[in-house]
Amino acid sequence: MPGETLLTTELWPQIGMDDAPTINKMFRDDRERMAQFGAQLLLYDRIVIPTNDFAILDILATWLGFNRVVELFESDSLRLIRLKECLGFAGNGNGLCSFTIGEGEKRFLWWQDAAFGDFEESLQARIDHLENVSSVTERHKLFDLVRGHTKCVDISVEDVNTKLRAESMQDLLSAPLLRAEVEEFYGKDWLKKLKNPPEVGPNVLQVANFEIIENPVHLLLRIAELNLGLLLATGEKGIDMFASARTEQIYRAKLSRSPRGMVAMSGFCNLLDLSGVPDVQSGMEKGIISISDIWRIRSSKRGRSFRKWMQQCTINESKDLAREYIACLERAPWISRLPVKVLRFLLSLGIGAANPIAGIVASIGDSFLLEPLLSGHAPGVFINELRSLRIRSK
Repeated sequence: MPGETLLTTELWPQIGMDDAPTINKMFRDDRERMAQFGAQLLLYDRIVIPTNDFAILDILATWLGFNRVVELFESDSLRLIRLKECLGFAGNGNGLCSFTIGEGEKRFLWWQDAAFGDFEESLQARIDHLENVSSVTERHKLFDLVRGHTKCVDISVEDVNTKLRAESMQDLLSAPLLRAEVEEFYGKDWLKKLKNPPEVGPNVLQVANFEIIENPVHLLLRIAELNLGLLLATGEKGIDMFASARTEQIYRAKLSRSPRGMVAMSGFCNLLDLSGVPDVQSGMEKGIISISDIWRIRSSKRGRSFRKWMQQCTINESKDLAREYIACLERAPWISRLPVKVLRFLLSLGIGAANPIAGIVASIGDSFLLEPLLSGHAPGVFINELRSLRIRSK
């Protein structure tokens, strides 16, 4: 069943060279994302969030309050992964790449220091500009906590760049539903246009649109983001990813390229639906449920017991899991006012897995990104049904 840790790239606004304060404010004011995070706190012991500029600290302090952010770090319930590089798509036939920006003759603005500076410089720039923290003591405390709960990852090395680019393109081309969308978008000579997109000019560097997939470049960047998440999660025990609907198409595309793909697919891509559970996320978006309500349930003995049981149960106990989730919430006065929904997880029976639901154990061929997974673990996926790998109709 789901693991104890969730890695979510959905809380990672990739800024690129745009005005970071504007984008981060839009992100901070997005009730849907706040509600997603609140619902995740009920299901997982620990949340891991990639970041470039540590803006998530300001976002979480606004959503939760400073003391709760501190508590998340102190209880090891929140970890960060800091990447100095961003994912982008460069013109002139360069395609997918990671990039960073060095300071030239013109001095960086503070938010550019946060996005592209070295680790401590980046973190200090963010801490110095937190809007919801005024005390110097509190800033020092948060700095030390974040430093102790952040892992730095370098994706700039050529080997990772080249292989991540090839992996993502192969995924798109070998996923029939996604490839069909590209063919429909570009029409004639679609493959040629995909490799040198007309919407990305010679001197243009485009980053992912975190709200809407408007064209095949955005789709390819979203697939690369998914693959980067897989890379970050690989080898971590008991970790799931929060990822867009249709992620199963990418997993199947990878398996189809394996010599044993058809055999592996029958045991790898299994969707588990927990039906009829209260829609906590919707309740938060509508103001029925507050973050204090979520915090109280998460911290309760019943809430902690539910998460522990969820991580240990088997796929045959999925109906019991749904009942336990409802029981975890049943004393809340607002539960009768919530609609119901389906929580969807992409799990696996695995190939030769002794405990098939603890994680995804797969035999998935020569794909660069999945090669390390042959030793044991691929992350499960908690599917975000509100965000899909689908190009918006023109």
